[in-house]
Amino acid sequence: MVMFINVAVKFVADFFSGIINGIANKWLQMRESRKRGKAEAENDAHKEIAKRKAKSDKVLEQPVKTGKSLVASKRKRAKSKPADK
Repeated sequence: MVMFINVAVKFVADFFSGIINGIANKWLQMRESRKRGKAEAENDAHKEIAKRKAKSDKVLEQPVKTGKSLVASKRKRAKSKPADK
């Protein structure tokens, strides 16, 4: 009888231990998955910001037109556009 109780207690302990370990393992997997997702999102955001910065730097590299060169470029642009009437 004592042997049966020992076997039953071991079975119940192993059963609950397996359930608890399974839940804990799944929780850890979900947590790691969220961390990876967050890191990937931050990486994508960083890439997008870097692209925008490179684009704005390219625009800012061009010299600023003032005076006669500004007026000439505006006239040239206006002449190249067809008049819609």
